Amino acid sequence: MLMFLRHWAEARRGAIVPARSAIDPAAIAPCLSNVFIYRYLAETCDFALSLAGEEIKSFWRVPLEGRSMREILGGEEGELAIARGLTVVDTPALI
Repeated sequence: MLMFLRHWAEARRGAIVPARSAIDPAAIAPCLSNVFIYRYLAETCDFALSLAGEEIKSFWRVPLEGRSMREILGGEEGELAIARGLTVVDTPALI
């Protein structure tokens, strides 16, 4: 986790969150199976899953890429996940 956090902080370069292109998979190789990347969909105030590591995929056992948090989690859990995700959008934070 510390390896990932250091890389994330360095990749931010002063931005709230780092650009996806600033994340170097080789720098966090031991973490990749547990990493997921969502992109914010401002028009629907939701997040779409862009990338999911192997541990995440094996947990859900269904295709996740391209699905939104509302689709994946649904109901109150989905809304809570979106609220937490908005913290990342608005504040330098990791979830």
